[in-house]
Amino acid sequence: MDCLPSTSARAPPLRPARRGVRCAQRGAVRPPRAPTAASAAAGAAPPPAPLDDGPTRALLAWAKGAGLDTGAVAPASFAGLRGLATTAAVKEGDTVAAVPRAAALVLGPTAKCPFPDFVPPDAWAAAPWYGKLALRLVHERRAGAGSPLAAYIASLPAAVDVPATWSEAELAALQYPHLQELARAQRREWEALHGRLAAAAPGARLTLEELAWGIALVRSRTFSGPFIGSTLADRARTLALVVLLGGGSLATGTADAQAVLSAAISVFVFNILYELVLSRSLKQYAMCPFLDLANHRGSEGSEVAYDYFRDRYAVAAARDVPAGEQFYVSYGPQSNDRRGGPPAGLPALSLTPPARPPLGPIAAHRLCS
Repeated sequence: MDCLPSTSARAPPLRPARRGVRCAQRGAVRPPRAPTAASAAAGAAPPPAPLDDGPTRALLAWAKGAGLDTGAVAPASFAGLRGLATTAAVKEGDTVAAVPRAAALVLGPTAKCPFPDFVPPDAWAAAPWYGKLALRLVHERRAGAGSPLAAYIASLPAAVDVPATWSEAELAALQYPHLQELARAQRREWEALHGRLAAAAPGARLTLEELAWGIALVRSRTFSGPFIGSTLADRARTLALVVLLGGGSLATGTADAQAVLSAAISVFVFNILYELVLSRSLKQYAMCPFLDLANHRGSEGSEVAYDYFRDRYAVAAARDVPAGEQFYVSYGPQSNDRRGGPPAGLPALSLTPPARPPLGPIAAHRLCS
C-alpha cells in the first residue's frame, strides 16, 4: 500500500511481517492433538481470565512508565491462550491501545549496527531484517535487568517450539509434505544465517538456539510497513529552522519576503516528495510491546497503524466490542501454509495456538510480508 503519512491523525495500517512457516509465540502445538470438549462446542468463546503473574505485572508497570496507552484492554488467558481482553466496552473507531515509537523495537532501512562490540557492522548490514531484529532481542536478553526493555523481554516465551526446530520424526507426524518442506527450508535458512554470524563474530558466542529464539519471536510479533523518514516533530524543527533563517535574512536585508517565502515552500514540498519516494521504496519493521499480545482473526478489521501526529503505533476498534471479550487484530489475509497452519478441516494439526500468527511488521500502513 502507499505509505505516505495520512492527513488524518492515523496513517494507513501496517501488516505483520511474516513469511514462511509461522512461529508460535506461546509455543507451537505439536501434532496430533485432539480438540477439547470446550473447543468442540460450536461458537463457544472461552471467558477471559486476567493474567496476574510476575512477568505480566512487570510488563504493565514498564508500559505505564514508557507512556503506553493500555486503558481499554488488559492481558488475559482464554482457555490457556494469552491475548488481550477488553476492560470496558469500546466503540468502533476508539483507540484501544497505543505504543510510543520510542518504546518499540523499530528497524529502519538505514539502521546502523547498534552494538559493534557484539556483531561487526558488516555482518549486521548483510543480515536480513528479521536477523537484525533477532540479534537485538538476543542482545537485550543477555543484558538482563540492565536492558531498558527488560520487562518486555521477560514477558516473552523463554523458549520457542516451532516447526523449523522440530526433529524429522516430529515433522513426519504432520503428514503434510508441503509444510514439512517449508519447515526444512526455514531451518536451513536459519542455520545458514547462524553460520555466517558465528564466523563473523566468534567472540559473541552466538548459539543457534539463541538465534532461533529471536527469529521465531520476530517472525510472529513484528509489524512492517512503508518507511516514514521523519516524524512531525522532525518536520516542525525543520520548519522552525527555515523560519529562523528567513527571519534573519529579512532582518539583515540579505533577502526579500518573496525569496524567503519561495525558499520555505521549496523546503516543504521537498520534504513531502522525499517522504513519498521513501515510503514507496523502503520498509520499516517494528515490535510493539503489549500490542503484540493481540491475537489474529482474519474477519477483524482492526489493524495496527502508525499515528504520525503523535509518533506512536496504535490500534483502533473496527467494530463495537463489549467488555470482557477478546480483542483481535487482523494480520492481513494469509493462507494456511503462510500462517503455519494445516489445511482446512484438520484443526488437530494446528502448528500454532489458534488465532496466533507469526511475527509481523509495523503500523502506519498495512504490514507487508
